Amino acid sequence: DKNAVIGGVASKKIFGLGIETTILVPIKPDDPYLQYSNIIVNPHNAFNTKEADRNVKNTWVQNIVGYTEGHPQNVVNSST
Repeated sequence: DKNAVIGGVASKKIFGLGIETTILVPIKPDDPYLQYSNIIVNPHNAFNTKEADRNVKNTWVQNIVGYTEGHPQNVVNSST
């Protein structure tokens, strides 16, 4: 209950809060969560760094190349 949490933070019954936003739904600049310095809002996809994206893409390429060369990698539910 967002209103209860904000009320708890405002009344100091809750010391602080860390919350993850819904994936692909940006938080609005006027959101009450952003009005308090003791609330940390983290995007759901905080793991998305340039390095992480590069590693994922490299894994895709390695999987495709491995499959086409007859030695698939990272196989799930293989019958072989």
